[in-house]
Amino acid sequence: MSEAREVVVDRTPPQVLLRQPSPGAQQVSVHEPIGVTFSESIDPAVVTDSQVHLLLQTSGSPIELAKTLSLSSGGTELTITPSSQPNAPNEFSVNLSALRDRAGNAVADSGTWNWKYPAWLPMGGSLSHFADEGSAVSSPAESPALTLDSRGNPVVAWLERPPTRQSFSEAHVFVQRWNGTSWQGVGDAVSGSWTIVFAGPPALAVDSTDRPVVAWYSVGGAFVYISRWEGQWQETGRLSNGLIAAAVASKPSLQLDGAGNPMVIWAQHDGYASFPPPTSDAYFGLWTGTDWALSGKLQARTESQTSVLDAVVSFGSAAQPIAAWSESNGTYSDLYVGRVSTGGWSPIGGALSAKPGTTGVRKPSLQVGPTGAPMVAWLEDDEGGTSRNLYVRRWSGTAWEPLGEGINANPAISGIDDPVLAADASGDPIVAWTGKDGNTTNIYVHHWADGQWVPVGGPLSANPGATGAAHPSLHLSPDGVPIVAWDEAEESPPSRPVRHVYVYRLNR
Repeated sequence: MSEAREVVVDRTPPQVLLRQPSPGAQQVSVHEPIGVTFSESIDPAVVTDSQVHLLLQTSGSPIELAKTLSLSSGGTELTITPSSQPNAPNEFSVNLSALRDRAGNAVADSGTWNWKYPAWLPMGGSLSHFADEGSAVSSPAESPALTLDSRGNPVVAWLERPPTRQSFSEAHVFVQRWNGTSWQGVGDAVSGSWTIVFAGPPALAVDSTDRPVVAWYSVGGAFVYISRWEGQWQETGRLSNGLIAAAVASKPSLQLDGAGNPMVIWAQHDGYASFPPPTSDAYFGLWTGTDWALSGKLQARTESQTSVLDAVVSFGSAAQPIAAWSESNGTYSDLYVGRVSTGGWSPIGGALSAKPGTTGVRKPSLQVGPTGAPMVAWLEDDEGGTSRNLYVRRWSGTAWEPLGEGINANPAISGIDDPVLAADASGDPIVAWTGKDGNTTNIYVHHWADGQWVPVGGPLSANPGATGAAHPSLHLSPDGVPIVAWDEAEESPPSRPVRHVYVYRLNR
């Protein structure tokens, strides 16, 4: 008689330990892996297209998508790779059926799970200095300025009022940077180094060593202030047209030259506080390493009573700063672009307007493309003054060429405001702005491609259909993906709405 042997029969069904993306996930990157982890090895013979289905959800029947299936050497990890990268926005699902282990036990709780690829992905939550310090009271944060460091990570500066003082009599500038997974504060209040308690909207740049440089002004004051991060905020001086009681008229614009020296352009009143307000002009300042070299007035019109309304500066491959500003004669305003220096300015083409001599041009945004050609976007009223549109032109070397007509072709979107401009690697512009659709205001992004304006990602809002977005700031990642910062009111605001700063990235 042979010796008795004990035979162990595996009757334990494999369990699903992990699904990726998570079932029901609403904010999934198109680059996130798709896969399943099992509690034990799965029979590779049953891992086929007949048992594993990748589906695109539609208003009708789901569409089966081509894919590649890969089972790990241990047989416990199944990776599902779409044959082409998913497009957003879309909803995907995976259905598993008739999978089993080598003993023939069917996988328990396989079934189907879904997830969504939104058009835009949030980069962390809302930005708040005081919330990070543990304040339980919301503090208004607004007017963000966005740039990217050498690794392509966003850096953001914004205004925020203390939670105990939500009036407009106190506001400070704060900076945070994205470390790849979360936001990190850069020191305390930038404006605190100057003991300024009522700062205006900031401008931001980073130097070649990723040190942020910030420019801002004191509301009602006569100076533009500049600070650089040196382990703490160090003052780099202040700028003025020399009239101590002449208030700064607009947010400064900031760029760094090839040596990392700040260049600032701003508008400032030409006289002391009075009513009606005095006229204003644009001024340009360049940090030499030890002091500020200043230009005189940058004025295009010859009339005695003109005012610069907004001014911006950019730096192109031609190694000379280029500025744009809108200038009014009291009846209408035009846009002017020129190369600037501390010695003055030389125009690039003539005055710009979609309706010359009749309407108001405001809020220019300037970008210099990779070839050194400038392009500008601006707002302009219609001739009746009841609405406005957004226009873009690019310098050809001899003339300003219009890129289409007004960008906003949707009559349902009104209240166009706050345009910001970026240029892709081929020199084509991407523009973001705010527009009102019904009772809410969204961010809209369009790209100039194949001779027309193409919407990018759809309307952008942290609380779609519920609150109003404002003050967008736009940059492109090193691989050309738009990143947008803006401020938006709380979804269920108190009697006085509190705004927060958000940063989103196109899901591409």
